Parts: sequence; structure tokens; C-alpha cells
Amino acid sequence: AGVTAGGLPTGAGATGATAAAGAAAAAAAAGGLRTSLGGGGGGGMGQPLLQYPPESALLDLHSDRPMQLLSADEKIAELAAMLHGQRQENHCLRLELEELQEVTTTTASASGGGASA
Repeated sequence: AGVTAGGLPTGAGATGATAAAGAAAAAAAAGGLRTSLGGGGGGGMGQPLLQYPPESALLDLHSDRPMQLLSADEKIAELAAMLHGQRQENHCLRLELEELQEVTTTTASASGGGASA
């Protein structure tokens, strides 16, 4: 399994520890981005940090509470966790598919080639 430019592991066979390390590396890389965005510039005026909505956010126009926005670090961590979950699910589905293909092949071989009219 390789590692992407963001430090996240590639391939469905990545372990939880590897994915967690990749997520931590991505969050650390984002920390540098956050400080560079929040730093000086513009004649001594600091730029505000960018804010992002969470993936699970529902826009309710009738709510009195404002939507809680995430910092870049939090957004990257949220997306890395989602990606890790999807990779785990993909890996499980791939194993299940391979198992079903083996059973089908074994059954077809045992029944004389599996050719039916």
C-alpha cells in the first residue's frame, strides 16, 4: 500500500493504524496551512480563518441556532475519517465478493463445469 501526497494510505488493505497515522499527518499538514492563512498580510490585518460546513450538516432556515462551522483542520480530520470508513467498507465488500466468487467457482467445478441449458 502506498501513501498519497496528503499522507493518507492508498489501497483497500490499509490497516486502521496506517489510516490513523495518515489522518494525523494530513491534519498536521493542514496545521501549517491554517497558520499561514491566519497570519499577517494585508497591511498588518490578519485574514480570518476559513470555515467549512460539516458533511452531516442540514440547513434549517427556521432554526435560531447558526450552523456550527469547522476549521480547515477539523474538516480535513472529518473527511479523513469518512474516507477511512469507506476504505474499510470497500475492503470488507471486496473480501465478500472474492469469497462468493470462490464458492461459485468451486460449485461449478464440482457439478461438472457448470454448463447448464
